[in-house]
Amino acid sequence: MARLVEELRPRTARDYTVCISAYGRVRDWRSATETLEQMRRCGVEPDVISFNAAISACGKCKQLERALSLLEDMQRRGVRPDVISFNSAISACEKGGRWQRALSLLEEMQQRGVEADAYSFNAAISACGKGKQWERALELLEEMQQGGIEPSVYSFNAAISACEKGGQWERALTLLTGMQQRGFEPDVYSFSAAISACEKGGQWERALSLLEEMQRCSVEPNVISFSAAISACEKGGQWERALSLLEEMQQRGFEPNVYSFSAAISACGKGGQWERALSLLKEMQQRGVKPTVISFNAAISACEKGGQWERALSLLKYMQQHGVEPDVYSFSAAISACEKGGQWERALSLLEEMQQGGVKPNVVSFNAAISACEKGERWERALSLLEEMQQGGIEPDVYSFSAAISACEKGRQWERALSLLEEMQRRGVEPNVYSFNAAISACEKGGQWERALSLLKEMQKRGFEPTVISFNAGISACEKGEQWELALSLLEQMQQRGIEPDAYSFSAAISACEKGGQWERALSLLEQMRRRGVEPDVYSFSAAISACEKGGQWERALSLLEEMQQCGVEPNVYSFSAAISACEKGRQWERALSLLEEMQRHGVEPNIFSFNAAISACEKGGQWERALSLLDEMQQQGVESDVISFNAAISACEKGGQWERALSLLKEMQQRGIEPGAISYGAAISACEKGGQWERAESLLEEQQQSSFKAGFTLF
Repeated sequence: MARLVEELRPRTARDYTVCISAYGRVRDWRSATETLEQMRRCGVEPDVISFNAAISACGKCKQLERALSLLEDMQRRGVRPDVISFNSAISACEKGGRWQRALSLLEEMQQRGVEADAYSFNAAISACGKGKQWERALELLEEMQQGGIEPSVYSFNAAISACEKGGQWERALTLLTGMQQRGFEPDVYSFSAAISACEKGGQWERALSLLEEMQRCSVEPNVISFSAAISACEKGGQWERALSLLEEMQQRGFEPNVYSFSAAISACGKGGQWERALSLLKEMQQRGVKPTVISFNAAISACEKGGQWERALSLLKYMQQHGVEPDVYSFSAAISACEKGGQWERALSLLEEMQQGGVKPNVVSFNAAISACEKGERWERALSLLEEMQQGGIEPDVYSFSAAISACEKGRQWERALSLLEEMQRRGVEPNVYSFNAAISACEKGGQWERALSLLKEMQKRGFEPTVISFNAGISACEKGEQWELALSLLEQMQQRGIEPDAYSFSAAISACEKGGQWERALSLLEQMRRRGVEPDVYSFSAAISACEKGGQWERALSLLEEMQQCGVEPNVYSFSAAISACEKGRQWERALSLLEEMQRHGVEPNIFSFNAAISACEKGGQWERALSLLDEMQQQGVESDVISFNAAISACEKGGQWERALSLLKEMQQRGIEPGAISYGAAISACEKGGQWERAESLLEEQQQSSFKAGFTLF
């Protein structure tokens, strides 16, 4: 270009203008402005055309300030700007993202008597579009028509694009229809902008309809059209359609770009298709399309949604190895993946790593980390993170507090949970149903039934509709607090509100009746849940069996145990233990032993309650030998005997006239570090009395008194 100038050896204004224009065409604004200065130094006064060429060159290179400076300079030198001067300056403002300055110039040119043309308005409309000023863009489109200036396809395109950027998909479609009604044929840019508007507005069906329409109008879609349509499908959760479009664009000879692939990967992620997402990431690299941070983020997010935390971490490492710096979204998605995978330590490690790498965590990052600690039952770390985010100037939201409350709930820290619920409200963060549910559940676990019911009432006052989880926690709290009437009242309330109770609701209510000694009500609830189509589970049956056991209904208890197996519900250790205990209370020692044997055949390991109930059943049935055999068996199976086990065995020996064995057991329990109680001594003394061992009986009585004295002294 320098050679061209040397060859031309400009002498006149026209010669210099040719050179300036030539520099403008190759986007060399410096040489263009230097040539303008040179012509002045050589005594050649630049004219309006020279200035226009220089302004245009600066505009093309986004040198807005220089373009505007030249516009002022020409006026200072007495050169009157024409429509081209202003148009070049407005265009420079449009390219530089200065919509307000563009409108100011449009107004100025009219004040100076320079008639604005279609180009002036088009550039101003486009500037407003880029500045997300869709209303002003539409006003300009109307103004130009009122001024007798016929809009062009470009005018409509700029206005449609402005609506697209402003999230006005309906107005964009109206403009597309309007331009067709005025006889303008929409081009690929018109349709692409309209499709993109629909994509932003979540209108995937309309976007696909436009893609079909443009082809019917013989307008060939381009990469932008397809990419916008794929992105629309991604937002609409239509991963299969997104992949179909990606395939179609390739069949038409269009090479998908990074936006096409990234949108398709994200669509697969949202559709739970993590394998397809990773396959697309691999394909784009094979095609020579370099993934960006957005591409990787979409893939990591797909792995997160698919429960693939290891793959998510692998992608995070891979992108760093390939020179793509992870951003806050990359780390947040990876932390969330670890949270879902129960990897709280890795989640915290990532949070630390991102900060060391200069990436500032956002509320999403912290929320995922707090939730990871909640799932890992690390309530102290969860609270520590909540404090840390506030110290870092990040305001916790409802999800931050809710996850922290839930962490306290799992850690049985009901007071801290309630404190957090109060704090979030002090900070102006409105609790949601999840916040209240977690707090109610915390009170339930902490045995605070009154507080739980108070929270249930409060959430309703605040306009929140309790869910099945809310009521379940409330019923369970009443069950733990032995408030069976309140538990049943809540069960009735939830049904009145149209909330269908689940197996947990009924099980908690049955258990409340069991604790309240209401076996008939417990059985009635079991029948009710069947009528409502809720299949009783092992907890429902176990609670009902236990209710029958407490009510002395051993036959009903055994009937339920049999029924649950007929229903395909496998009894657990609690089911069997309750049934054995029912038999013990009903003095059915043979049935108790039969059940103990049956549970082992089912692969259910008896626990201390199972053995104790069976030993007690043998004691009541005068089966001292069997009682001792069971005591030996439980020790062989690694079940540690307690004071109840020994008391039942000693009592069995007492009833069987086995004073020596009774004394032996009393000695054994002491050797095992189990402190005999009044029942232990009473049974042993009685055994000695029955065996005519008065001296031993007196010795035991004295020993018992000394033991009681020591215990009392210790307490004192």
